[in-house]
Amino acid sequence: MKTLESAEKLKIIKNKQEIINSLEKDEIYYKKDFLVNYDTTYLSLASLLQGAYPINDKSKRYKTRKNFYPHFLLDQKKDNNFFKILRKTKKNFFYLGNSNAPCQKNIYVNCLRDNKSEKLFSMVNLFYIDSIFIYAFNYIPYKYYNPYEAINFINMPKNVFKKNEIYFLHVLNPHPPYFLNKNCNFKKKLTKTKNQQEEIQNYTYAYNCLIKMTQKFMKKISEIDNDNLVFVMGDHGWSFSEETMKKSNLTDNKFKTYFTYKAPSRCSQLIPPNSIVNVLRFALNCNGSNKINYLEDLQFKTFYEGHENYGKVFLKN
Repeated sequence: MKTLESAEKLKIIKNKQEIINSLEKDEIYYKKDFLVNYDTTYLSLASLLQGAYPINDKSKRYKTRKNFYPHFLLDQKKDNNFFKILRKTKKNFFYLGNSNAPCQKNIYVNCLRDNKSEKLFSMVNLFYIDSIFIYAFNYIPYKYYNPYEAINFINMPKNVFKKNEIYFLHVLNPHPPYFLNKNCNFKKKLTKTKNQQEEIQNYTYAYNCLIKMTQKFMKKISEIDNDNLVFVMGDHGWSFSEETMKKSNLTDNKFKTYFTYKAPSRCSQLIPPNSIVNVLRFALNCNGSNKINYLEDLQFKTFYEGHENYGKVFLKN
């Protein structure tokens, strides 16, 4: 999801300051120049939940994403930093999941919904992307999450949500296929965008709708309990064509993303995180843990399956 600064330059939003002012009226704060540590989802979300770098430029080249998001959540026998945090803090983890990263209940993970067909699809998809076929066809058959379930979760009544909790809302959208129209209603039919202009228009509808929806959600969670922490973020930025980005003087757009947070007043003296890897550290400090130091805000260029450099990690200067 793009930052407000990028969105304003591309005329996706009319005025970023009006949005910031609206958020701040609800004591929701937008972090300018919020950094992405990895430009791939499976590593970015692993760094979010583990509060650490799952891999770096000194690591051995990996051949599979099994140690990264969401697969590290599935095997309770294979310990990782996130499971250690849950044990130490005695917190429960509730996961909504989606068709590419479905929830599978274990001693660390509680599922907010259960969908056996999604689990089957995910298993087939993982086999495919870990096989030689990904290089033969260079195509990942993603079936993006059911948008109706995700939006319905945001719109659930207050009594569904709990007190004194930490909520992470990972915003995959705006992302094709675009399912919201300019009135923030679901489209009756999803179609592929025909050109760059149409994609930007669809992205614009979704972007503005999601800001409104997530703001409403954050306000609702805080009204349930002022001690709740809520974070809304993308896992990386978004780019259109190279020509479009150059016209707006936007570079490294995938290494910055939209990030807002709403925290109790007791946390007002804490320095907010500058990147995804430190979000959980901020949340734990805010939630009363002993002071946990932030990691250096590093950024790594990574790749998806099918790319010749898949498995390599490059430190971004």
